[in-house]
Amino acid sequence: MAIDKLTLPVLISSKQAEFAVERDDIIRIMKPMPLLAVDAAENWAPEALPVEEKSVRQAAGCAIYVGLFGCIYSEPTVLEYKAAAGNSYREILVYVKDCATRQPKLADFLDQVADPKNGHKLVRYSEWSTVRRRFRDHLWEAIGRMVQHALRLGDPPAAMGEDSSVFDQRWQLERAALLDLGLPDDPQRAKELAILLENEKDAQTGGLLRRIFARH
Repeated sequence: MAIDKLTLPVLISSKQAEFAVERDDIIRIMKPMPLLAVDAAENWAPEALPVEEKSVRQAAGCAIYVGLFGCIYSEPTVLEYKAAAGNSYREILVYVKDCATRQPKLADFLDQVADPKNGHKLVRYSEWSTVRRRFRDHLWEAIGRMVQHALRLGDPPAAMGEDSSVFDQRWQLERAALLDLGLPDDPQRAKELAILLENEKDAQTGGLLRRIFARH
């Protein structure tokens, strides 16, 4: 569902007790980024909706999903991943911590996630400190792609020719998928969000990603 706030919803998904250090650090990394609306279960206020149901709903409505997996299988975390991965435009960042004894059910699930056809960013690590810089890079790359999605909503393509009805149907499907990321419904607001995100990205990366994208 689209929202009319100039922010990108980001979900941190993991078994909380197993990833307390990582979750705290990711929240700390994102704190200076006001355009990111970080969604973490430890910050949720009590409400009538069951936590498991809310987490899946949040996963299905975020722009960027950050999944952390380790030794213990967690059904809610797996369901969150599946809900997030249901939208091909959503940014999926998955980090897998090395484990001496990983529960078989989780190992099987991670083999599926690692399948190249999914096209998801999956990084294995032993200590979070060794990948936190890469996480920042992945995050900014994901934000860069969200800028392009917001620009797409801000300047939608115009149908032309005899196949305009088919084109329009395809665009409406694409638009619905983009709005499910929490991007603004109003084209002008979408453009504004894209500009703000690009400015923040350039301010914090020194324009590095702009130069990288320009070479491809």
